Amino acid sequence: MSAKDINAPAHVEVESTPGIEKRLDAGGDDGLAFVLENGRDAWTEEEEKRVLRKIDFTVLPLMFVAALFLYADAQVFGTAAIFGMVQDLGLYTLSLVNGAVVLDLSRYSMASGIYYLGAVAGTYPLLLLAQRLPVGKFLGGFMLFIGTLAILTITCHNYAGILVLRFIFGFQSILTPLCIIITAMWWKTSEQPLRAGVWSAGAAIGNLCGQAIDLGAVHIGGVYAASPWKWLYVVLGSIALGLGAVVFAVFPAGPTTCWFLNDRERMIAVNRLLANNTGIHTKKVKREQILEVFKDPQTYCLSIFNFVFSFANSSLGSFGGLLATSFGYTATQALTLLMPASAVAIVSITISGIAINRFQNRRVLIAILFILPSIAGNALLWKASRTNKGALLAGLYMSAIFYGVLPATSALAAGNIAGHTKKTTLNSVTAIFAACGSFAGPWAYKGSEEARGYPTAQTVLMSLFAVCALTMGFLEFCYRRRNKIKAAKLAQLPAAARDPLMGFRDMTDLENPLFVYTT
Repeated sequence: MSAKDINAPAHVEVESTPGIEKRLDAGGDDGLAFVLENGRDAWTEEEEKRVLRKIDFTVLPLMFVAALFLYADAQVFGTAAIFGMVQDLGLYTLSLVNGAVVLDLSRYSMASGIYYLGAVAGTYPLLLLAQRLPVGKFLGGFMLFIGTLAILTITCHNYAGILVLRFIFGFQSILTPLCIIITAMWWKTSEQPLRAGVWSAGAAIGNLCGQAIDLGAVHIGGVYAASPWKWLYVVLGSIALGLGAVVFAVFPAGPTTCWFLNDRERMIAVNRLLANNTGIHTKKVKREQILEVFKDPQTYCLSIFNFVFSFANSSLGSFGGLLATSFGYTATQALTLLMPASAVAIVSITISGIAINRFQNRRVLIAILFILPSIAGNALLWKASRTNKGALLAGLYMSAIFYGVLPATSALAAGNIAGHTKKTTLNSVTAIFAACGSFAGPWAYKGSEEARGYPTAQTVLMSLFAVCALTMGFLEFCYRRRNKIKAAKLAQLPAAARDPLMGFRDMTDLENPLFVYTT
């Protein structure tokens, strides 16, 4: 064995016993089944780098594409609002306030928000279904589903119709928790932040690409010249259908069976994840892991973060265009001026991912540092003179810096939660909180406050960002305290009790004495 050989012992022989596959299927992790069947060989650093490159150049682009076009579809509703959808579908009412006619956008807010009620209803059942199916096929099939829904949007003719379709569209919110689970299946804990940053950037780039496509689509004319918002859904829905078919065809189920690795490379891909202590995948749903989720403080800390993040994201997505028009710009100008906000989000995510990759145990601190500028940005939107367009635009762009928290929080959710049922359940809970935040976000914007820049929304956002920063600080305290307790217990654990395959026993992070939380 050369000096660069790693992951000794050189080989682990496992005696085959009748019925072992059935027993493993009843509760063991796929990684454990693979190791018991194939053993463990040592490998070189060069071999692992080659395997990692193959994973990065196959799995990561597919996740990026899925995030890009699913979020491009998600953002189109806000753009459609300023290109005739509100008028065509009757998403407004007029009311009399102090003798003046005031535009009431409560219907638009409901149509925007009901998407997230669909997310609340669909997240957990869909993630449980994903646990039972090949994850790649599920992701590709889901893209086909969303693309179809996007095109069907043009068939809506009234308020009731768009409510129904938007509710079903809300199932799309499983993308983030699904990508977090997939990230834990393929990459080491130390590798996850940068990869999470890449597919998170796909979401932000999806907003930017969506806006660019929107800008071209509304000028197509033709059959929808009078309702240009319909072209947005036709174009983006068609792209999602095409790419969904590609993802469905080529996305691998997991490292134990992936088509682009040979037998030895699959062995390396699986065994190198053992030290994560989070497992790879199992179809068995375990009741005790579900119960543990609701006893774990990180569930509530991550849920609060997801609520706040999604509140802000939904506010910007649904009312960003209307906010920009409140500065005195036309609809087309507003759409153009929103693009730099998406660029700020992309840059923030990229910088955050690189920083976390460099400072592995500073994830929470880095997340907090990306929250603070957004507080300042919303303060500008709140207090800057309505005639000072430069300050207002600066505030809008600064408010998008909060997207930089995504690589940190996604990596925490992927690397600090073990046990597949616990991962599925906890990510479902946080996704439901996210959906609630997204539902609540648009309601902070009151149509009667347009001329003043929606001050209620800005003050609510600043308050929530402050709560989020404090919550993240408490989460880091919990992680460090747990690591200290675990280290003390591990020091007393006999060497014979340290199972080398414990990371594939589908144990939770609280159950596994070898598990170490990243902060």
